[in-house]
Amino acid sequence: ILYLNLSENNKASNIEIYNVLGVLIHNEKVNGRTQVQLNTSAMLTKGVYFVKVKNNANSHIEQLVVK
Repeated sequence: ILYLNLSENNKASNIEIYNVLGVLIHNEKVNGRTQVQLNTSAMLTKGVYFVKVKNNANSHIEQLVVK
C-alpha cells in the first residue's frame, strides 16, 4: 500500500504511476485530496517507478522504489 500526503497548496487533480519504460501503470483522479491511499500490491512488482502528481497549472514527478 502506498500512502501519499499531498500539499494543500498543490490542489492535485490526478496521480499517475509510470514504470521505467514510461508505460502508464496507474491513473487516479484525486480532486484536491491531501491524503491518498493506493493499493499498489496488485499493480507494482519490485522495481523503480515514477509518480507524477498533476494539477491544473503544472506537474511534479518523484521516483518510487519498490523492494
